[in-house]
Amino acid sequence: MMLMYAWRLWPSAALARGTSRRLGAPLDLLANLLAEAIIKAEKSGLQRQYLPVSEVTHTPRGQIQFQQTVRLRAQRETRLAVKTDDFSTNCLANRALAAAARGLLTFELSKDVRDALSVAKAKLSLVPDENVAARNILNELREARRLEYRVGLSIAYMLIQGQVFSSADSGAISFRKPVTDDEHLFRNVYESFLREFFRFHRRDAFVGGRHYHWSTEPNSFAPLMKTDINIETDISVLVIDAKCTPHSVLRRGDFSTDSLNSSHLYQLFSYMVHAGSVNPDKSISGALIYPEYERELDESIDTEFGAIRVKTVNFRQDWTTVSRELLELAV
Repeated sequence: MMLMYAWRLWPSAALARGTSRRLGAPLDLLANLLAEAIIKAEKSGLQRQYLPVSEVTHTPRGQIQFQQTVRLRAQRETRLAVKTDDFSTNCLANRALAAAARGLLTFELSKDVRDALSVAKAKLSLVPDENVAARNILNELREARRLEYRVGLSIAYMLIQGQVFSSADSGAISFRKPVTDDEHLFRNVYESFLREFFRFHRRDAFVGGRHYHWSTEPNSFAPLMKTDINIETDISVLVIDAKCTPHSVLRRGDFSTDSLNSSHLYQLFSYMVHAGSVNPDKSISGALIYPEYERELDESIDTEFGAIRVKTVNFRQDWTTVSRELLELAV
């Protein structure tokens, strides 16, 4: 469910069925989802588009390239140089799926998942192995209508965002061994999940990140303040900071007591102050939302600029409970 929200694949019965295989590691999960997406795409008919193809042939067809044909005649060649449009599976969307599969197969996967992904990649055997630019994958994802392509392209783009890919000088994307672990992949999708969850369920409000400036004077050295999620109505602004870390509580210097993570609180409080200056007529509040690792936490702090809620959410619970807890935070 978390991936469905993060990828803006709004929950549906078809999606909720998921896979019957128990998958522990995130890379196994992504590889399995990608394999299923490719198999479904091949069964339904791989996406095709008209692509220009230049060739030398004895059969006149398409558009004759006169300059190249004259050169051929000068070499006593009787064939023609022509340019045609080929309705091909060698389109960007399929190249992105093939690239994602090729890269994931270089990682350490469980045997059954690796076998499934290898079978799926073979379905794209007519698609050449080429690097795909990240911005092109994102454009294809925005235009995709078929569910299997939205899933597959979302995985490809997620891997790029999680730095499982590396950017070449040309702006293309090539695979490298990941310098990531399970927590890194989870952190990469966590913020997107929360934003899209609240966007889906709070359609009465604006939901999205906001940029705040330190001052009216531009300063290239000042870091940009960008909130993870704002939920804004006509009368209120809730600023949410998604913190995917087990360090919601830190041991104090004397090692005798614990306290909330002060740097996280300072950051959220700064966002709230700026949100209040931009929205002087609205009530301001804030929330720090952590995944629950070992310690359950639910604390509230009243400040001069609004209330702050600090809460962990146990994503190992059933989805109904998780959903209810998140929606209670956004009231």
